[in-house]
Amino acid sequence: MALCPFAVHELLPENNQQNRITPTTVICHRAVSNAKDLYGYWNTPGVSLESHFYISEDGTIYQYMDTSIRADANVQANAFAVSIETWDGGNTPDSAGWNDVQVYQLKRLIKWICDVHGIKKAPAQTWNGGGIGGHNWFPIPWADGPRGCPGTARNAQLRNDIIPAVASGNIEDDVNDQQNAYLTEIWQATSSGVNKAELSVLHRHVNFLGDLITSKTDELSDQIAELEERIETGDIDYERLAALVVTKILTNLDVDLVPRS
Repeated sequence: MALCPFAVHELLPENNQQNRITPTTVICHRAVSNAKDLYGYWNTPGVSLESHFYISEDGTIYQYMDTSIRADANVQANAFAVSIETWDGGNTPDSAGWNDVQVYQLKRLIKWICDVHGIKKAPAQTWNGGGIGGHNWFPIPWADGPRGCPGTARNAQLRNDIIPAVASGNIEDDVNDQQNAYLTEIWQATSSGVNKAELSVLHRHVNFLGDLITSKTDELSDQIAELEERIETGDIDYERLAALVVTKILTNLDVDLVPRS
């Protein structure tokens, strides 16, 4: 069994029905979907395809097939490829890439797959030569035209960020030593099964929210300073301002300054 330890395991019936494979390649896809989880879609009668993994918008990794079992999402490469579908918001433009959490989870997952199966941590050079790539890197003829999966921006992320990070093993390069020590301390004190890598993702979200709060706080401080200055210079009708705030405070805090008439 080759099950990713940091994925949510939802194995499809095909996991016990299809042939074993020896993976040599990792192929990244975009799922034209806004779904959090693709299990219900893959398990629908009449759907004959499935992927090994799916990474949702929030970075949750779902595993539907053991990576040593064939998943039929890779056309001719099914016999040797591990497939990773990714949330794309329902067919977003090629100019849109994976979000930060998806990129981080792709790095973790691809590194794990390569380590477990001995797959070379380098861009695939041919469709059957092994390595890491995107679904349309080596296109084949289709009746309805070329495939756009995973997309121009995502292919650039694969080549310029994800694959180099996997190759170097440095997938947490935005976490400094102090943060890493803090995460380790929390991780060791946690008994709920949360692991260090998951805490790193949480840390990213917290940092983003902290930056957002700081920027809004700075903006509000500037507005307050301007308001105080204008009150001191007599440029503001204090009573009119107070009445305006009372009427708008529940619906809109962006109150226009009221010059003294």
